[in-house]
Amino acid sequence: MSRGSKVLSGTDKRKAAKAAARRGNAAYDAQDLETAIACYRESTAADPNLSADVWMTLGYALHLQRGENCLEEIPCYEHAIRLNSNHDFAHAKLADVLQFVRGDFAGAEAGYKEAIRIAKGRADPAVHLHYGMLLRSRPKNKDLRGAEREYKTALKLDEGNADAHAGGADDD
Repeated sequence: MSRGSKVLSGTDKRKAAKAAARRGNAAYDAQDLETAIACYRESTAADPNLSADVWMTLGYALHLQRGENCLEEIPCYEHAIRLNSNHDFAHAKLADVLQFVRGDFAGAEAGYKEAIRIAKGRADPAVHLHYGMLLRSRPKNKDLRGAEREYKTALKLDEGNADAHAGGADDD
């Protein structure tokens, strides 16, 4: 350690992590993803156990910045789930990456089911839509009835959801 550097106490690390997370949220809200990602990384480095939401938002910001084939977001969602196993959005976003990027249909199905279970009837319609797409398009054991059920649930939650009306037409 160099002479001028100091070791932060646990309380100081937590304060630094919270401050960086607040800066990250402000940058995210301003759609400055590069700054948001840097701040969230600073926050998670200062205190990796501060908040599942910080990890979740870091993962989602990476997804938004880098595109739909980004695998870098996976550890963020996994860490968020380790910190809060009832974080339905982290389960859903991890399931999306597993399904659409990795082609891990079993892992994705488990994630969607968990997100839906946790949300107890208030899951984002996209979760039901994506789960329906998985049920309809997985290579083995297609479940067309299950897919229809999920599309109908998405429509109940969002009557104007064009993708659910189309039955996930873009999933082929």
